[in-house]
Amino acid sequence: MFTKIFLALIACGMAHAADWVPIKGGVLRPGIRLDDFEMLDHPVTNADYKLFVDDARYPAPPYWIRGRIPAGMENLPVVFVSRYADVAAYTKWRTAKEGRVYRLPTMSEFEFAARAGRPDVKYVWGNQAPANHANYSPGGRNFGEWKQYLKPVRAYPPNPWGLYDMAGNVFQMVNIYPDVTLGGFIFRITSPDDREGWCMGGSWARGDYYLGIDVAAYQLEGTRHPDPGWCGSRSAAPISAAKSAACWPRRRAAARSS
Repeated sequence: MFTKIFLALIACGMAHAADWVPIKGGVLRPGIRLDDFEMLDHPVTNADYKLFVDDARYPAPPYWIRGRIPAGMENLPVVFVSRYADVAAYTKWRTAKEGRVYRLPTMSEFEFAARAGRPDVKYVWGNQAPANHANYSPGGRNFGEWKQYLKPVRAYPPNPWGLYDMAGNVFQMVNIYPDVTLGGFIFRITSPDDREGWCMGGSWARGDYYLGIDVAAYQLEGTRHPDPGWCGSRSAAPISAAKSAACWPRRRAAARSS
C-alpha cells in the first residue's frame, strides 16, 4: 500500500519559511494533549527530495531517470519511498543538517492539524461530499496508471490552517507507537519503526472512505508503492531547546489495507 510523506521539515534550503506552518498545541480530545510543533504545508515533492538525494548521495526513487526527476514531475509528491529506509534516512539527514528534530507526525498530530480547530468535521474541507474536494478513486483506478492520476501538490485549497493535501492524492505516513505486545509475534524489536506502518488521508488510488479525517490504514513498513508519501513535521524549536512530545495517539477509525 502507498502513502504520502507528510514530514515535518525545516524551512532552510529545502522549503521556504512560508512553507512551514506552526501548530499551537492543544487538546485533540479528552486525554490527548499535544505540544507545539511545525508541519510542512504540502507533501514532500520530488524537488524537495532531490536536495537530500544529491547531498547525501542517496539512491533516487526507481522512476527517476539516471538520478534525475522526469520532466514535469518536480512538483509532484515523491512516491515509491519506504518508511523504514528512505523516510528514516531523510529525516535523520535533515535533523543532522538543520539542528532540529525532523520526523513523521504522530497520528494525533496529523488529525489535530487536519481538523484545524473544527472538532465536528468529517473531512479536511468540512462535511460536504468528497467530489471536487480531493484526488481520490471513485473506482477502477489501476496502480500501474499512477502517472496519469497523481497530481502536483497544492492542487486543491488548503484547510483553515494553511495545510494542503491533507486528504487525497497520496497517503501520508504517520507514527502511532502502539503497544509492542499487541498485533502478533515478532522475534526481535530493535526500533519503534519495526511496529509502525500507519498512514492517513487517503490517496488517488483509494475510495472516499479513506479521506475521513480520523481514518487510518496500515501499510507494511518497507513497501515502496505509488500512493504513499509524507508531509514533514519538526520540533517547534532547535534541538537544544525542544521538548519531546508526550502523547499517546488514539485512532477512532482504522482499516487495514494491503
